[in-house]
Amino acid sequence: MPAISPERMRDRYETILAAASRAFAEKGYETTSITEIARAADVSDGLIYKYFSNKRDLLEHVLRKFYERLIEDVGAKVARGRGFREQFYILISEHLSTFVAQRDLCRLFISEVRIASDYRGSAIQQLNRRYTSILIKMVDEAVARGEVEVAMQQINVILPVAGAELAGPFPPELQQYNHFAVGVLAVSKEREVAAAMAKFMGARENEALVRKSGLEPPAR
Repeated sequence: MPAISPERMRDRYETILAAASRAFAEKGYETTSITEIARAADVSDGLIYKYFSNKRDLLEHVLRKFYERLIEDVGAKVARGRGFREQFYILISEHLSTFVAQRDLCRLFISEVRIASDYRGSAIQQLNRRYTSILIKMVDEAVARGEVEVAMQQINVILPVAGAELAGPFPPELQQYNHFAVGVLAVSKEREVAAAMAKFMGARENEALVRKSGLEPPAR
């Protein structure tokens, strides 16, 4: 059997990736099968496993391509902005435009990927952090230039950022609190686990853990 050229292998990879991206966006990750992706890509099931170890690996490749293109495009456009105000406007505009143009893929990430039990610490989470770091870098540079005097953010957002130092909360009379409600998604595959998590976060005996994460427990 003749060897397949690198160009042909790359074409097959891109074809499979495009078919998977459409299938995941239209049907969701859980309900999409490898067979359906293979049929859409006009390849065999076995060929897909020559390029990807499993369906989860295929999903990571789809989202990696999406994020890497997004990070490169948005980062370059923001860098061309003149000053913090223009850069911030560009970032918000591009972010909203992406949600409109790629709404199915974005919905997949929010409703299935981000709530999955294996999301924390995954390659997909790291890609998401690279994207959000565009805003963090933009604010840091604006502060360094003296264009922005001080950066304010929710405590639970500051704490996980490597190198960030929390100066402390504002006095109570200056605080503006954001209240979060908890609900279980209709598409959740682990409804009991989600309900248990909500109950755990609202329990009085877990208030110290909630505060440690930068949040305030619910008022009694």
